[in-house]
Amino acid sequence: MGVAIIMIMFCHLDIAQEHNGVSITSLAGYLKVLTVGVDIFMLVSGLGLYYSYTKNPISYFRFEKKRILRVLPWYLVIAGVTYFVYDTLISHLGFLRFIQDYAFISFLRFNKSRYWYILAIMVFYLVFPLVYLL
Repeated sequence: MGVAIIMIMFCHLDIAQEHNGVSITSLAGYLKVLTVGVDIFMLVSGLGLYYSYTKNPISYFRFEKKRILRVLPWYLVIAGVTYFVYDTLISHLGFLRFIQDYAFISFLRFNKSRYWYILAIMVFYLVFPLVYLL
């Protein structure tokens, strides 16, 4: 998982350069292939979830509660601060855009979200026990 995280960090070099007013280097373009790190991270996370679940099977609702309470509070704090600062103070997009970004509405409307993976993880958590039964 650590290697996958490093790959993800490097594949975002072009975004970091763009946001800091630096012209995007050719190295950043080549590092874009490291987006495969996202796939690796999701696969390894799913395997870890499978082994964790088979070692200690619990009810569906207890499983969901445990997973949601592990992810959601952190999302609410971190996304709340970053979206508020970016949407209202930096980009002047307004409070309505902050709400849309925070509630994943802008992801559904514009297919763009800073925290898209949180929504993906939550959906995966919801369907995992059902898929596991199959």
